[in-house]
Amino acid sequence: MKNEKQFNQDLGFRLRQIRTLHKATQEDLGAYLNVSKSTINRYENAHIEMTCYKLVQLAHFFDVPIEDFLKADIISGDNARQVKLGLSVAADVVALDDIPVQSSLCQLIRSMHRLKAENDNMSDGCQQSA
Repeated sequence: MKNEKQFNQDLGFRLRQIRTLHKATQEDLGAYLNVSKSTINRYENAHIEMTCYKLVQLAHFFDVPIEDFLKADIISGDNARQVKLGLSVAADVVALDDIPVQSSLCQLIRSMHRLKAENDNMSDGCQQSA
């Protein structure tokens, strides 16, 4: 699915940006996440999908909010307050190490991204036929 691919590309791009900004190496992240350097490289290049739990761990490692890894357009508009509240709860959950809740919140974020992309595609189709 193109939307999932784009989501993973955006996520990988932001991971590389944040990692570089924090002067962390792929080896540093691999050691923290208990994966190889090549796995980090594959995340950054969207060759494999990052689990939601790994995303939460990365936010914790860099001490940044999860939304720093996400495309800004899903955190805008009518749903911005709800999304930010959900991400705030996710950050609190990280501190509690509640893995099932963390994973559920991440899946919700991915679903929101997919719905936004589908909505945008439908809007574009309606405008083209008008």
